[in-house]
Amino acid sequence: MRIYELGDWITYKNCNHITSFTEANEFIYFGTSGGIVPYHRYQRYWGEPHTVSTGLADDYISAVYYDHATGFLWAAHRAGVSFLNPTAEKWENSNRTSLS
Repeated sequence: MRIYELGDWITYKNCNHITSFTEANEFIYFGTSGGIVPYHRYQRYWGEPHTVSTGLADDYISAVYYDHATGFLWAAHRAGVSFLNPTAEKWENSNRTSLS
């Protein structure tokens, strides 16, 4: 018996439609129709996208924001809100119902 674990399968969707962006210390994060795509601003390379496969609740990102005070990366999407905790390196998701 095989059980799926986060990161077992990675699916990349079309990330050509940019909906928002935010600047962090070393990266610029682009919210797209296919997840969040990081770009290293100094070394000039694209990182692996953050998607449902990596823990986001939805791939269509309507807004992305990096909080310089906490280091959290926030994402708003159709399913609610998610944030990436830099210490745990894990996405936490809140659905629309829990936000009401």
